[in-house]
Amino acid sequence: MIEKIYKLFQESHLEILDENKLNEYIKFCLDNDGNKVKHNTAYHHILPISEFPEFGDIKNEYKWNGSYLSHKDHYIAHSMIIDAIVSSSMMMAWFSMNFVDKGNGRINNPMGIIGEETYSRLMKLAKENQSEYLTKEYVDDEGNLTTEAKRRSKIMVNTRRNDIDDSGLDSYAIGARKGKQTKLKDIDENGLNGLERSSRKAAETMNKKQDNNKSIRTIAAKKMVDTRSKEVNGISSYKIGGQKAIETKRKDIDENGLNGLERSSRKGKQTKLKDIDENGLNGLERSSRKAAETKRNDVDENGLNAHQRQGQKMSKIIKEKGLLKGSKNPRAKRINIYNELDELMFECHGNFDIICSQNNLPSNLLRKSYKENKSISKPNKYTNKSKIEKLTKYVGWYAKEI
Repeated sequence: MIEKIYKLFQESHLEILDENKLNEYIKFCLDNDGNKVKHNTAYHHILPISEFPEFGDIKNEYKWNGSYLSHKDHYIAHSMIIDAIVSSSMMMAWFSMNFVDKGNGRINNPMGIIGEETYSRLMKLAKENQSEYLTKEYVDDEGNLTTEAKRRSKIMVNTRRNDIDDSGLDSYAIGARKGKQTKLKDIDENGLNGLERSSRKAAETMNKKQDNNKSIRTIAAKKMVDTRSKEVNGISSYKIGGQKAIETKRKDIDENGLNGLERSSRKGKQTKLKDIDENGLNGLERSSRKAAETKRNDVDENGLNAHQRQGQKMSKIIKEKGLLKGSKNPRAKRINIYNELDELMFECHGNFDIICSQNNLPSNLLRKSYKENKSISKPNKYTNKSKIEKLTKYVGWYAKEI
């Protein structure tokens, strides 16, 4: 059997470092093969399953490739094989055993089992191999350039995000809450809890000046901005993040049919309306006046302010494109307005806003209805009370482009 297994090693893609050590490894596995003892033995693949998956079924078809070893002998076998062949996966397996098997009590003193010199030499090789293995780039099944470290990180993140408890919290949220509670209870002699101490220590570290007289905070912020501003395929991380945030808010629809963007906009508007200054102006009025003042003060070398430049620009566009108002414009939209009974109430041809204004119709809601192909819904709790009565009678109305 030794010859058979050795021949399979020879005929494989693996590089053999030491033929004698490989023979010793195979002989060790066969000589120490015993009976299965629950919690005390490991069923070891003599031909590693990571390198020889075709001989992986050692419980049925390929029993000759399996060996029941004590946990101590199992560790020795893994130590022997990485000294005999070149295999990143087996090196990683041995490296993990030093922490996992020791942590769960399968082995007590790895260094004592194989000797300090061998242990130190293999550990050095394993760390070098691990770094190279984790950072080596390759193309994944989706055609993206990645590394083993990124792949493992992605798996871990998805696993923790999908691990939801009965309260609807994932592993990250549970861990964060536990950590916060622990720090809040950890009060020192100055009356500061763990969170407060961590915050102060972080602030002190971030504000320390470096050789260029800039704080770590400033350097880190600039580095982050530079990194996120770099464009890949014509788009930066900032733009990607912004697009994802907008898409998420658009999909977040509440019971009133409003998405996250609409709720944020309404909440911001309500906050500004309530923010009254000493002159009786609310936040919206102040913002509007400030914007108008900024445009008036933005004077160019020709003595024109921003308002005047914008007017000239629009006039030029109209003149160049020959834009006409109302029905005279060949591109003017034909829009019909219907009531809740699907009865035609108004016909518009380039004069939608005028018709709405003349008949006191809710132009914004009707415009939204023909753009989104839906009728006007009931006013929600954010609607100004003065407008509720007006809008209620138009519930079910809609506009349609013809």
